[in-house]
Amino acid sequence: MAKRIQTTPALLWGIVILSAALAIFSLAHVHGVSGGGLGFHRGGIPGSRQPFSFQRGGSFGASGQHGTGNSFPTFARHGRGAGSQAAGSQGASIRVGGIGSREASSPITQMAVSLYSALFFIAAPIVLYAFTLKQSHPQPAYARTWLWAILGVGFCLRLAWAPWAHGFPYDIDLFRSWAMTAAQHFSRFYQQSSSNYPPLYMYVLFAIGKMAQSSAASPYFFTLLKLPSIFADVATSYLIYRVAIKHLPQDVCLLAAAFYVFNPAVFINSTMWGQVDSFFTLVVAGGIVLLSEKRLQWAVVLFALAVLMKPQGIITLPVLFFELVRRRRARAVFSAMLVAAATVFVVVLPFALGHGPLWIFKLYASTIGQYPYASVNGFNLFALLGANYVQDTTRLVIFSYRTWGFLFIGMVTLCSWYLYAKSRDTRMAAVAALLQIAGVFTFSVSMHERYLFAAPALALLAFAYLKETRLAWLAVGLSLTSFLNMQAIYFGGGGHAARDATMVISATLNIVMVIFLIMTWWSMDRRHPALPSGPPSTAPMPQ
Repeated sequence: MAKRIQTTPALLWGIVILSAALAIFSLAHVHGVSGGGLGFHRGGIPGSRQPFSFQRGGSFGASGQHGTGNSFPTFARHGRGAGSQAAGSQGASIRVGGIGSREASSPITQMAVSLYSALFFIAAPIVLYAFTLKQSHPQPAYARTWLWAILGVGFCLRLAWAPWAHGFPYDIDLFRSWAMTAAQHFSRFYQQSSSNYPPLYMYVLFAIGKMAQSSAASPYFFTLLKLPSIFADVATSYLIYRVAIKHLPQDVCLLAAAFYVFNPAVFINSTMWGQVDSFFTLVVAGGIVLLSEKRLQWAVVLFALAVLMKPQGIITLPVLFFELVRRRRARAVFSAMLVAAATVFVVVLPFALGHGPLWIFKLYASTIGQYPYASVNGFNLFALLGANYVQDTTRLVIFSYRTWGFLFIGMVTLCSWYLYAKSRDTRMAAVAALLQIAGVFTFSVSMHERYLFAAPALALLAFAYLKETRLAWLAVGLSLTSFLNMQAIYFGGGGHAARDATMVISATLNIVMVIFLIMTWWSMDRRHPALPSGPPSTAPMPQ
């Protein structure tokens, strides 16, 4: 019988209590830092030292009137519009120059983030390598306490830092304005705001906006905006653990959960930047888990919600298509189409009133066509070729960058389809989704720095299902390149990323890892044509 790693619950809960006290202390001193009510000031953005420069005659402006009666301008982020262009609008555009946020301009913050990230990415491969050499896996005593301690500390540390990290003003203040507009004009949100985001997340912003109407909650507005992503980080970590505990030793499951919740790439996106990729990742991961567990109808719901959350959800849709084709039953296809249509109808209906029947398609078309560049700060093949912010109509050898991008998407999808069909196992869904996300990011056009964000979570899910250590190594590598990409843009102020060593190394690693993923999947399929299912194992992980 394997030895148990001894610890005491009191010590674990003491660590949680200390981190909770830190979070409470931080929130108690947030007054005067995050700012009060909604509004933009000519002197600068609340929580930022960067002044606004108003530019008349800009490329786009306000699409309507904000709830306060003032026209709401659209931000231009060094060529990256964060909102949508309203046809015929005449408002002033706002361009924020220089460093994007107060904490991003702080050398101490940059040094702290760099130091923590360096320690994390040094420790992660060492621990992973050590576990591949272990001949037995001692089970931790009080494993449930360990799990809740990991999740609790991860949540509290995020809550402690979130009020002080204002992210990019043009991103976080747009979310703030959208939250207030949704709270005041929910059904007419797209008529009253400049947003071209799909409608699902507007329900979340509606709830935040309603809470923020309270004067007591006003100083915590920035924190409220980050809370959904913070909760999603913790929930995704828990989901990874719940999947892993069915297939892997308990100590490995706890390490997988800790790896995700303390991952610098995850932390910088949700807690510092204030973006919503964590929420999107939770929806995608949930859909993959349901598909892997053969709960097709609920998987369809989450796949539809992923597309309604972000257009990038379309990248993972082929995985659902692969499974429907594999089943070869018209009833399953019809049922999936019906469930997807019902999900879309319920989510879109409140916003569709007052719009034409093709409104939602026009919304997606405007969002997808907003960045007509070979790369939009995504460290991928085209950035490696020096085509960051180069028009995607520019010719590369025979075709334009856009055409090359579509060709590569087709190649990646066909490769995923072939390997998924050949494997005959729904647990390959996580690998297929990972290849779709990483492959499309690496070889397609118009990729932002955050579009690789979901890859580490999918790699951990694939590792949990298939017990293949190489997938865990990919989780480490994809976390590293994702972090380097987001860090370069975040601390660089959101401008055009330079073709420096960080870009070249990250882009090259991404290309190598996609090829390595395909080779890994191919070798797994040849070795295990149909993977058996069974109870959790305490055997050593495969070499």
